[in-house]
Amino acid sequence: MRTFIGGSGQEYSGQAGIAADTVVSKECDRATDYSTGDWSKGNHSLCASLLKHPDGTYAIRAEWYGDFFYRWGGAWYAEKNCKGDRPTIPCFLMGNLKLKTGHNIHQVEFSKNLDPSEGNASAETTWNVGSGSHEVVLGSGLKRGGCWVNSEHPEHSDINLRVLRVTVTAP
Repeated sequence: MRTFIGGSGQEYSGQAGIAADTVVSKECDRATDYSTGDWSKGNHSLCASLLKHPDGTYAIRAEWYGDFFYRWGGAWYAEKNCKGDRPTIPCFLMGNLKLKTGHNIHQVEFSKNLDPSEGNASAETTWNVGSGSHEVVLGSGLKRGGCWVNSEHPEHSDINLRVLRVTVTAP
């Protein structure tokens, strides 16, 4: 997912200038979250990169990535059963990435299936920004489905992802 928000707040899609951008800085926030009863877990991170365009303007690229696991016995296994014969619904993630600048908030919603061969998912978006401090936030994150979805306690598959925050300052 790649969304660009111009100075007027209008969203537009495109790839112009991406290859020539320079990464000025990159900050990350990481967490591990668990389902009810600690039967499933997710290691996830939010990184925000300050990019400088060739014309001297700036953008922030937000990248969220998560690896998900289920517990069986005393060991953790990658959540690769999302399309297998155990669950009746696929594993999916939903949430939003936000850019907060002063009182302005730009938000991009995402809903993605976990990669059934790897047990992970990601979301990415890019916003053009002006000078100042900008906060990038992962909000309302939820992983639903997985190994334990058909058990007597399907909530053992669901993970509420905590809010992750990264602050980036553009000159």
